Amino acid sequence: MQGWEVEAGETVTWLADPNPLVGVATDMVLEGSYVATFSGPSVVSRPDPMGTGTTYPAAGEVVELGRGDTVSFELGTRVELSNPLSTQPLRFKSVVVHLGRQVDTGAPGSGQSIEGNPSGGDVRISEDGAGTLPKPLDAYPNRELALVLMYIQVQAGFPLPTPTDQDGIIVGPVDPIQEDIEEGYIVWANEVRG
Repeated sequence: MQGWEVEAGETVTWLADPNPLVGVATDMVLEGSYVATFSGPSVVSRPDPMGTGTTYPAAGEVVELGRGDTVSFELGTRVELSNPLSTQPLRFKSVVVHLGRQVDTGAPGSGQSIEGNPSGGDVRISEDGAGTLPKPLDAYPNRELALVLMYIQVQAGFPLPTPTDQDGIIVGPVDPIQEDIEEGYIVWANEVRG
């Protein structure tokens, strides 16, 4: 999991990676405005009590997100990312699941992305945490899994909760707001249930 911050009015682009990772990423906006273009299809989810907040933009279609919205996409397909706001930075978390080799993204805040190095724009990327799926991807029906990103607080001395429909924690808790209590972002994994 990586934490991203793109300064107001900045645009970041990616060049084609000659040795791309095979996998997917999900970006969740924490604050600001996220505008991106992908060279492949993506899935956009917005908090919606009616359950109609999921759309499927085609390749090349502009994706616009606000706080709480997410976009999932295949690694190597993000072409451009912009923060159109003039005064507020864009902050988001990126959860990446990939097959194969270990990836060294450099020191925290080094500006290196797991999907290749972005160019242009004032961007800061921090490595929040890394983990391994609780079971091999082939063990999930149809090789599909759902990732849940949440922020939790736990009273000192109490174990982290584990919902019964989750396979387990992959990352977390990381990136706490308060250092003196156990809190932070957690990424859970579970099977997609039809």
